[in-house]
Amino acid sequence: MILDISIATIIATTLNIALLIAVIFLIYKFIRIIRNFINKHNELDKKVDAILNKLDNKNNNSI
Repeated sequence: MILDISIATIIATTLNIALLIAVIFLIYKFIRIIRNFINKHNELDKKVDAILNKLDNKNNNSI
C-alpha cells in the first residue's frame, strides 16, 4: 500500500513539473510573439513616415 502511494506521488510530481515547464515555455513564446509584433509595427511606422516625408517634400517642391 505504501509503495502505491509513493509511485502515485512520483507520477503526480513528474506531471506537475512537466506542466510547469510547458507553461513557462508557452509564456516565453507568447512574449517573443508580442515583441516581434511590436518591432514589426515600429518598422512599419518608420517606413510610412519616410514615405509621407518624401511625399511632403515633393509637394513642397512642386508648389
